[in-house]
Amino acid sequence: MNKRGKSKAFIADSKEVDFFSLLEAENAVHGVETVVCSIGENPSKARLTQGNNEDMYLIIADNLGLVASKIGVKQVIFKASKELSNRSEILQTLKSYNIDVKILHEEIAGSLPQKGNYKRISNVCSVQRLPLPPSCGAQWVAQHYMEWLPKFSKGIIKVKEHEQGVFGFYLFFLPSALLQLTLTAEESSKDRVLYYVTGGLLANSLNKKYKGRFEFRKVLGGKYVLAAIHDFIPALPWHIYRLTQAPIHLLVMNSFGRHLKTTKLGQT
Repeated sequence: MNKRGKSKAFIADSKEVDFFSLLEAENAVHGVETVVCSIGENPSKARLTQGNNEDMYLIIADNLGLVASKIGVKQVIFKASKELSNRSEILQTLKSYNIDVKILHEEIAGSLPQKGNYKRISNVCSVQRLPLPPSCGAQWVAQHYMEWLPKFSKGIIKVKEHEQGVFGFYLFFLPSALLQLTLTAEESSKDRVLYYVTGGLLANSLNKKYKGRFEFRKVLGGKYVLAAIHDFIPALPWHIYRLTQAPIHLLVMNSFGRHLKTTKLGQT
């Protein structure tokens, strides 16, 4: 059982899998008929987490459903803390992939101390649930975000598409990008658009193990879209990042959500 508050799933032979990563999930599920997914009290293991557990559970459930339907898993047993409040949403998400699903509640113990030499990674997980305008999909939201951000910032932030699927985010007076996002078509679909953080002054590129990702994901039959950052490691010193870039990102995404709430397809 997972007792460390990590977003891990245990599959057949009790492998630990990060189900925030669709690629890792797919590799782990291959050849498995029954998946037992045991989620800790805190789904995210990042040093900084923005968002609520319910939305993180939804991402895990959606990734699990995607890979289970693709690989041919026959049954999913989803085990989560008894405090889980969006059980019906998780059921709806998993059953939308036409797989047999059971949700069990379990007691989740407190975090266990780490053994051996352990250096905490200064990574970030940020998830916001945004309203999705009628008849819109994740691809529309992603493109609309790139167009909306410069307008929202009054031109302080500029977004440039250098080549197809490669976007740079610039302060209006700087020649170098603050961030660069690169679309990965292989991991994107009509319901999910995924970018990797591939450069920029605000991204730490020294840690090769963690690949920062930014996604828009359509959930719950198109009622919402989840905007999520996974495994982003900032270049700024941690305490400065916590006081500047982190709250600014949250402000921007919440403002984008309010914008989407009053937007109809075709409006800008």
